[in-house]
Formats: sequence, C-alpha cells, structure tokens
Amino acid sequence: MKKYLFFIFIIFFGQAIYAQTTTDSLLRVLPGASDKEKIIILNQLNVELRTSNPEKALSYSESALKLAQKINDKNGVASSYKHIGIIFWLKGKYEKAEDYYLRALPLFRETDDDKGVSACLNNLAVVYDDQGNFNKALEYYFQSLAMDKKRNDLSGQAYTLVNIAGVYQNQGNYTKAIVCYNQSLLLKKQSHNDEGVGECLQNIGVLCYENKNYSLALSYDQQAMEKFMQRGNKARITQCQNNLGAVYFAMGKYKLALSYYEQSLKIKKELEDKSGIAMTLDNIGQIYEQLGDSLNSVDYFFQSLMMNMELGNKKRVAASLTHKGESLFIHRQYKKAIDYFLNSLEISEGIVANQETLENYKYLSQSYASLKDFENAYHYSNQYFQLNDSLQSLQAKEMLDYLDNKQGLLLVNHDSSDRKINDGSKKTDDGYATGSLILMYTCFILLCAFLLSLVFYLREKKKKT
Repeated sequence: MKKYLFFIFIIFFGQAIYAQTTTDSLLRVLPGASDKEKIIILNQLNVELRTSNPEKALSYSESALKLAQKINDKNGVASSYKHIGIIFWLKGKYEKAEDYYLRALPLFRETDDDKGVSACLNNLAVVYDDQGNFNKALEYYFQSLAMDKKRNDLSGQAYTLVNIAGVYQNQGNYTKAIVCYNQSLLLKKQSHNDEGVGECLQNIGVLCYENKNYSLALSYDQQAMEKFMQRGNKARITQCQNNLGAVYFAMGKYKLALSYYEQSLKIKKELEDKSGIAMTLDNIGQIYEQLGDSLNSVDYFFQSLMMNMELGNKKRVAASLTHKGESLFIHRQYKKAIDYFLNSLEISEGIVANQETLENYKYLSQSYASLKDFENAYHYSNQYFQLNDSLQSLQAKEMLDYLDNKQGLLLVNHDSSDRKINDGSKKTDDGYATGSLILMYTCFILLCAFLLSLVFYLREKKKKT
C-alpha cells in the first residue's frame, strides 16, 4: 500500500511540475505578444489551470474577454465566453454556463468558426444532460456530431459519441450506449489520444457496473484511473475513485467503498465541483446506512439533496429521494418510504429517466404489498413490467436492426482490444446471435406465462378480499 501511495505521489508531483512548466512558459511569452495572441494565451492558461485552480483560470479568461472586446475581436470574445462557461459548468453553476455558451454560439457562427460552433453545441448539450433534460441534450449532441463529421474532426466525433452514449445509458438504452462508446474508443485509439481512451474505459466500466458485472467494472475503472494519473487529471481521477467506491459498495465491501468515496470527496471539494460533491455525499450516506449509523446517513443525505436542488439537477434529486426511500423501506417504515418514492417518481417520469422510474415502480409495489394494499401493489407492479418489457423489446429490436443492416458492432473484451464483426466472421456471429434470440424469446414466453399467472392470482385475491 505504501509503495502504491508513493507511486501516486510521484505521478502527481511529476505532472504538477509539467503543468507548472507549461503555465510558466505561457506567462513568459505573454508580455511580448500581440493583442490577438494575448487573447489566445490567456484562454490557454484557462485550459491549463481549470481543473487545478479554477478561480485563477476564470480570471485569465475574463482578462482575455476584456481585451477581445476592446479590440473588437469577435472570435476572441466568443472563445473567452466559451472558456468562462466551462469554468461555471465545472462549478455546477449550469444557468451561468448556459448563458455564456449562448453568448458564444452566434459569434462563432458569425465568424464562420465551425469548430467553435460544434464545441458550444456540445457544451450546451452537456448542461442540459446534467439537468436531466435528455431529449434536448440529444438534439444538441447530434447537431454537434453532424458538424464534426462535416469537418472530419475525429477527436470531436469521439467526444460527442461518448456524451451521446451517456444519455442513452441514463435512459436505460444499453445497446445504443455500448455502440457509441466503442465507436468513440476506436476513434481515440486511432488518434493516439490516451486520455480519451481512459475516458472511454471509464464509461464502459460504468456500463459494466450497471449490468452487475463487477469484476469487469473494476478492471476498466482501474485501467482508466492509471491513464488519468499519468496525465494528472484530478477531475477524472476523482470520478474513477467514485466509480470504484460504487463497485465495492455493490460487492458489500463497505469500508473499502467508503475509503474511495472520501478520497473522491476531498478532490471534488478542491475543484469546487458541486455536482460531484452532492453525488459523493449521497453515496457516503448510503454507506453509513449500511453500517448502521443512521445519524450520519441522514446528515449526508440531506446535504446531498439540498445541493442537488440548488443546482437544479433533477435526475440526482430523484436518485437521492429514491435512496432515502430505500433506507426507510429496509427499516419497515413503509408509509414514509412511499412518500419519497412518489416524489422521486414524479421527477423521474417528467425527465424520462427510465432506470429511476423502474426503481420507484419496484419499491412502490413492494411497499404497498407490505402494507397489504394489494390494489396499488398490483398497479405499480404492472407499471414496472410494462416499462421493463418496453425497454427490453426496444433494445432487442435495435440489436436486430444492427445485425440486419450488417453494421459493424464493436465488442469490448476484458483487455479492451477491439473486435469488429465483418463478413469473414459473419457465419459464426450470426449463429451465436440466432441462439441468443431463441433463448431470449423462450425467456419472454416464460415471463408472459408468469405474468398471466400473477395477474390471475392477484385478481382472485382481490375478489376474496
């Protein structure tokens, strides 16, 4: 353990020296540069410092903005607006971030800067994504992706595909999510973007976690964290720590999970990442709940809830309410739990967050059944099965469409190497797909039979009551 900590220290120390060297170099050339060059240098200083010293980064871009406005450099003004917006986004101040992006967008269009337009569209989509407005986020992401393809910008396409995959993942559409992640991973490997590869590995790790493949999730998260440590990217390192905490929590290793969450929280506070702080506080609250420390659990839960409400992050508010409801359900406080689940359900249905909606349907059905309110239990059970079947049918249809259209679906194996289904392996892969479909349809028929039996039983029970 000591060797590992020493290794982390060496990486951070080396990267800090590298970052400081880059910053010092930019500051040395700043005084002798022309006004337009100064604007570029000041905004580049923002890029270098935004994850380690956001306040200093903000001040550099504000100086760039004043200078650009003074000399009437529209592209410089637009670029400064964009960089200022990123700082506010990192701080979780979404409305301010959106405001600056919307100021930058028309100026980039006016100066025919397609790269700037694409970046602003993508950044606006990220804000809407974080606020739980998934349909609007997808609309802006696809506009950004179309512009990246037009410019043949492989790096831009890769990043936008990752963001699109994240939205699909939030909606429970894992088929589309894995396709986008792997398309992005291939593009980043082609362009030798190590940090981008790390981001894809991180996102695939989350997908493995959500599909309960914990050993594979740990492998991807650890690979991703190594990539980010090499770059000294604190924002990404803290995300990996949070993800590792979630995996260990799911495996029942609560003290190990708490250790990773506390490491993550410390860095998030340094970065003033309010959204990340809120999420980690909620996670720590769940740990204390499992450890039987109700006092700390409630404290962390309400800290997280209030912060998410302040940020306007509806998806996280819904998740926090569901987590609190789960805690009350475990302690058999069913009536109180139902209040939390219903409040969460209202939010999750409104933003079409299907996974959160499914969780609420499940717990509401179980809570009402525990209170012997079988009518409501049956209602929410029926809602759960309808939505779950709808999502699974949609994913199965999409998978068949990909196979029928002979599109190259990229698969990821344990060592993260890429394999592509092509004509040479078509026979084997089609045989495997056919077997899987037969199994899927068999399971579907059995599920229908079970549901019919359940409906019949509940109706008979209701008649007797």
